[in-house]
Amino acid sequence: MDEIQAAEEPALSQEQTNLLDELARTQFNTIEHTLIRLIEHRRSIRDMLTLEDFSSKALITTLRSEGAILGLGPQVKECVSEQRTLEADYRQLLFGYEAGLTDLIEKYSKLRDRIKSEAAYNQVINIKRSGNTKETPLVVRMPDKKIIEEIQGVDTFVKVIEVLGIEKVKALGVVAIRNRNLPLISEYKDPNGAAQRRSGSYYIAIGFGTLEKKKFLDKISAGLGIEMTVIANPGTRS
Repeated sequence: MDEIQAAEEPALSQEQTNLLDELARTQFNTIEHTLIRLIEHRRSIRDMLTLEDFSSKALITTLRSEGAILGLGPQVKECVSEQRTLEADYRQLLFGYEAGLTDLIEKYSKLRDRIKSEAAYNQVINIKRSGNTKETPLVVRMPDKKIIEEIQGVDTFVKVIEVLGIEKVKALGVVAIRNRNLPLISEYKDPNGAAQRRSGSYYIAIGFGTLEKKKFLDKISAGLGIEMTVIANPGTRS
């Protein structure tokens, strides 16, 4: 396994935090407005697709039977054929446009939901860092957007691994102590007395600081191919 690189995140000033909040609100409102317009536009396109656009008296010839059309003169038949082709092209254009709008609406909806979720998450983090309460050593936003933040960083660390699935994490083969090749997740208690936490039939290595716990969680997140945000507050309870 490659050495885990340090990934300490510098703390933001209050001015920077306020600016980020303002940008998030502006972006969310812009996307929400655009999304509403796209949905309204798609609705109008669908109305056009359901209208009997071509049943007016001016286009009544296209509603005739094939036998009736064959009885018309060559020039009339050519015009009817051309008109039918144009009608088909028009409807195909509307269908393609409506499908494109639907795809765009889905993408905008996902972006809006992600911004809203991140804004709520950052608000929780800012409250923790406001000075009114003690900082939580580890705060983890899971792939399902739930936040895990136990009083002790080690409890957060273990809980995240358990929620992700201890066997899945074990399968990554992450090494906790390289010079003794001690796995992060092992099936035995370390004979040299390394700090471990029992979890079912497994032992989770826990004998490192808050930043190291973050690095391991980041490595696990990358190894499992999931989106998981880990914030570590150095100097707090590990």
